[in-house]
Order: sequence, then structure tokens, then C-alpha cells
Amino acid sequence: MKISFYGRVVRLAAVVLLMMGNSGSVLAGANHTIGPMASNQFGNDAPPLCAKFDGANLFIAANDGNGTEMCYWFKRCMNNELFTFFRVGARQVSYDTSNLNGFSSPAITWLNSTGSDNIGPVAIQGYGDFVGGNHRWCTADENGNPGKGSYVDIRTATCDSVAISLDGNDIPLNTIAYGRQVRVKVWNTLFDPLVEPGEGDAVLSSPLIGEFVTYNVEGGNIAVDVEHAYVKSVAVSRYYGMQSMFNGEDSIMTPGGAYASFVASAPKFYKADYPNFSRFIEHNAGGWCQSSWMRPIDLGTHYAIGANCTIYTRSSGKCYHVLIDNYPVQQGDTLRWHGIYTWAMPLVNDADLLVYRGIIDGRQALYVDAKQACDRVLAVLGAKALRVTDYAQNSAGATIEIGADDIHISASNPASFILVTRVSGDVNADGMVDVDDVNAIINVILGTKMSSDYAGNADIDGSGIVDVDDVNAVINVILRK
Repeated sequence: MKISFYGRVVRLAAVVLLMMGNSGSVLAGANHTIGPMASNQFGNDAPPLCAKFDGANLFIAANDGNGTEMCYWFKRCMNNELFTFFRVGARQVSYDTSNLNGFSSPAITWLNSTGSDNIGPVAIQGYGDFVGGNHRWCTADENGNPGKGSYVDIRTATCDSVAISLDGNDIPLNTIAYGRQVRVKVWNTLFDPLVEPGEGDAVLSSPLIGEFVTYNVEGGNIAVDVEHAYVKSVAVSRYYGMQSMFNGEDSIMTPGGAYASFVASAPKFYKADYPNFSRFIEHNAGGWCQSSWMRPIDLGTHYAIGANCTIYTRSSGKCYHVLIDNYPVQQGDTLRWHGIYTWAMPLVNDADLLVYRGIIDGRQALYVDAKQACDRVLAVLGAKALRVTDYAQNSAGATIEIGADDIHISASNPASFILVTRVSGDVNADGMVDVDDVNAIINVILGTKMSSDYAGNADIDGSGIVDVDDVNAVINVILRK
């Protein structure tokens, strides 16, 4: 393909800028003012939020992008006083940051209350109970079976340190800060319950697991990344990881599992029957849903449970992802899982479909679940910014087509799709931002025969014109990787 002299100059400038490292023009930062977003509007950024940390309590008010302000309250809680999300709620968007002091007003509908575990505890063979989370130490029973007796006021885990940042920067104490993502990093120690405490001890003493938890809070989501570094070789008898604490649940749905639509009772089911299951959704009388998605990587692939093990279970009014069942772990091993909690008022919830929005890896997402065979077209403002991912893993027998401002779902059976906004700068829609995208924009500028393939994605800065400014914008995305 021949390129004009102008084209060669643009390409040369692009290469020079790429070789210059972080020098050159940097794109303007996101607007941090909390304000309304058009309902059902999709763009590349997470909606804005504000946060305040008073040394003990972290309060976050986040626009969910759908007309609601999500309220997150982190603190040390549960029997082990671990730092995690204590309450999650919703209220009308207030934009009044002065109320980040216990969320006194306006009225909040609390959707999640940590009376038990959000991040699951661990059970090891030889001990009849769990350590970590909300679990105190349990004595042996009259027959000498450890963990089968009575609970005593001795902790099985400690919170060793906490680090909080907003968009990569520390949040000054007692100061309201603005941004798009709050990151909370927590370091815990879980102790060996088979090493009995000494007289007067308030906590067990022999470390078993170093637990490293990262919470990323954006919009109506908390993404959780957990890493367990084992200090001892043990056989883990059961580990749930991601658990629910949803208030007022009246029905449950398990896309890719046994319950394709909401049911009042959702008993356990097995990996052999539903090997691709990864998400359960709870609904309450107020119309709210809590989605608990175990991402299908690391422990989320369910390699640590057998085919005849439950992959989803329910007990004591809670739902659980089962991640480990009778699995040997060696000293020095590290096990990980990654999940996303999403609280949403569904955009669609009828006999055919459940559709709700969320955030995945900093990008806005749309979860589309066909409950039964259907053929539907939904108006979705800004749908052209979305692309289909392979996250859902249960889209057989269904198709989804994305138009400029609508999506068309055609399903011959229950199926799921997860859509995310394209990465800013991903002009050729291959999921990456690299020099190929620079070339794609240049082809649009030059009007080559390839340009029609990319023209819709090439106006990176939204100016209405595809020009060298868009080339510069993509280069800056590459340089910031």
C-alpha cells in the first residue's frame, strides 16, 4: 500500500513519540466532579466518586452511572476485626460531600451488612471449623476432636496493615478526595487452629496463611483480588472465598448454573453438571440485585474441587462459591482468586432477560442474561462503545449483535453475555492498544481502503474529526501502560 509524504511524516512522528518514553503531550485527566450520568449511557471511564478516611472508617460515595449514589463503608469488623466492607448501600445522588461522616443523610438503603464473612474463611483437615473471616477459635469436643467443641473469645486471624489510595494517590486523613477508583490493600494473617493458644491469649500464635486482599471500588462494584501464601503444608478441606451478605434476599438466579431465572429456593449443585458456572445473583423486594461473579481464572477455574463436589452452595441464608475441597497445599504455595461484587437496579428484569450494568477492570460493562429462549432488541444509548467478551462462558445457542444505540439478543436457550466498553485507543478492536492502532488511525486520516473498518473507533478525543490529535491520544495510552 502506498503512503503519501504526509502519511510518512505522521508515521515518523508516531514512532518518534513512542521512542521518547513519557515525554510529549499527555491527555487531560478525567473530570472528578461528581455529577449525573445519562441513564444507560456507556463510555470508557468508570463514573466518579469521592472518599474520606478518618483513621478508622473509610467512607466512599460513588455514582453508579445509573442515577444512584452507592455508599461503601470500610472498617475493622467481624470477630477477627479484619478491615473489609462493613456496609454497602444506595441513596439518591446527593453530590453533598459533607455527609461523608457515617452517611447520615440522605437516607440510605443498606444492601449488604457484614454480620458474617464477605471474604471466606479456610477449613483445614483435622480441625472441625474455620479460621479467618468471622470465625473465632473453637475448642475440641468431649471426644478430643479439634474444632468440634465450643467457640471461645480467641481470634483466628489478625489484620496486620491497611493501605488506601485513590487513583494511585494516598488519601490525606480527614480530607475528602475525588477520583474514579479507591483501592484498599489489606494484609492479614490466618493462624493454625491445631496449635492451641496459651492461657490468656487473645489470638492464636502460629501463622498458617498470609492473606493479601485488594479491594477496588468503582461505581456499583467492589472487585476483590485475594492471595493466600501458605506458611505450612496442609490439606484444605473447604474454602469458599467469595460469599454473599445481601440484605432482604427473596430470590436467586445462577446463570450458567441450575437456575436460569430467579427462584425463591436455590439449593446446591455440582461441578460435574455445571462446570462453567461462575456467577450468582440475588434479588430483594426493593428490586435491587447483588451479583457475585467469580472470574474464571486461578481458583475461579475450579481446579481445586473435584467433579462431584458442589460448585455452588447455600447455607444460613448465604450463597457461596466453592473454590477448594480436600486439596493438598504445600508450604510456599500461593493460591489466588478474583471476584467482582456488583450492586445494581436492573435495567431489564422480565420473563426473558436480566440486564444490569457494572464495571470490569475500570471499564463499564453490561451483563446480559437470557433466562429462556427469546429474540429481543434493547435500546442502549452508546452501545457502539461495547464489545462482547468471552467471560460468560455459557453463550452457546445464542447471539448478540451490537448497533449504534441498541443490542439484539437472539437465544434458543438460556445464555449469558458480558459486554465491556472498548479500551480507549483500541481502534482496530483487538483488545489491545499498540502501534497497530496508530497505523489504523493514520489509515483513516489518509482515507485508505482500510479506513472504513476503523473509522467509528478512530475519533479518540471525541472532537468529531479524526486527525493527528487522535494519533497523539493513542500514543499517550501506549506510553502510560
